[in-house]
Amino acid sequence: MLAEVSDEYVFKTLSQAKVAEEKAKPKRALIAILGFMLGGMLAVYCQMSLTRIFVDNLNKAEKLGALSSTEKWLTVRQLRNQIIHEYIEEYTVLAEALQSAHQSLDFIREFAENILKDLDLRT
Repeated sequence: MLAEVSDEYVFKTLSQAKVAEEKAKPKRALIAILGFMLGGMLAVYCQMSLTRIFVDNLNKAEKLGALSSTEKWLTVRQLRNQIIHEYIEEYTVLAEALQSAHQSLDFIREFAENILKDLDLRT
């Protein structure tokens, strides 16, 4: 019944719609820069969190007696990353890195044996 009396029985028009004089364009460059910056910050945060968790786990392993030294493990890990991910052009640097890795074998073997012993005790 109210619909028959008035055209605007639900909504009332306050003013007529205006056509934009200029088309609005998305600011793609700004969006890309902001996305890149936010992604970079998120990546750094995630890397720091994962590194902290990794070091915490190494400290726990050291407290349990499975690992003799967290610092030694981090040094061996850094050496491993150098050998695997860097292209070492100087033979003396490569020889020193391989010699250090060879000297770390007993440390790694001891850690692996301690983990296996702990695993056997838990099962």
